[in-house]
Amino acid sequence: METIEEASEKLKKKIASYSHWPSTKKLGDKLMPFTESGELVFLLADIVKNERWDEFPQFNPREYTGFCAMIYVFIHYILRQKENCRDILSALEYTTEKAVEVVMNDGFDNKYYMLRFIYGMYKKEKNFPRELFKKFDVVPGDKLRFTSIGDTYSVGAYSTYTCGQIKIPPMYNGKPISEISGQGFSSSGITGVELPEGIEEIGGSAFSNSKIKSIKLPQSLKTVGPFAFSGCPKLTGDIIIPKGVVKIRANIFAWTEISNILVEGYTEKPDGWDRDWSRKTTLNSDDEVHNIIWNYSL
Repeated sequence: METIEEASEKLKKKIASYSHWPSTKKLGDKLMPFTESGELVFLLADIVKNERWDEFPQFNPREYTGFCAMIYVFIHYILRQKENCRDILSALEYTTEKAVEVVMNDGFDNKYYMLRFIYGMYKKEKNFPRELFKKFDVVPGDKLRFTSIGDTYSVGAYSTYTCGQIKIPPMYNGKPISEISGQGFSSSGITGVELPEGIEEIGGSAFSNSKIKSIKLPQSLKTVGPFAFSGCPKLTGDIIIPKGVVKIRANIFAWTEISNILVEGYTEKPDGWDRDWSRKTTLNSDDEVHNIIWNYSL
């Protein structure tokens, strides 16, 4: 087996030969021949553990493609070898932990793509030991991401792999949560969400194309962005719009199966609501709207 130094020189020459930095999968495939005896795998782990970014800037955890390629190579090496992988598994665990640590400390511009990639690899490889991933806070379920917006936070899903019933807390790090991020849960697998009082805004496409089945809007809500719940065919039943909502953009319930929209406190559309707010579809030729019950009260 080659030494770390020998493998390091070989890797540097290989990287230097690339005319451009390839995609994650292509890079992983290019690096795969180096893994036959494991020297590259140990080298990559050594690069991460000792932060040798000056020598290998392409594998800096802030470089999405290169760092994901490390994990790609590790996983495939383990799956191919079948045995004698304890040390390699340890290296992968350390590297993945480092990746999560970096992205969650806001040191990585594409951090949510990184998290999606990491979990996506584990999900794709059915034979991979699932227990390795349990220690990282990027598993499916009620896992959320929080973004500071002044004195409050907005909230969304870590990735499209977030699924099931979600409960959003009213506070995070001692500050209130006031907003559902634009596209925060878009295309995710969530089936329901519990919104706390204090949420004032639901961003554009916040829940679009998700598997959400029902939603109860908080009384604190003031603004709903465009396409907030559009493309959710499992969203059914009645939806109550609280009386404090002063602004609604277009097509918030387009392409859903809701029965009625129950509007509290208004006898007609307020000036701050888009004229197309209640449309059933987004087709220009279709002016059909959802059934609206104005001035609704329990």
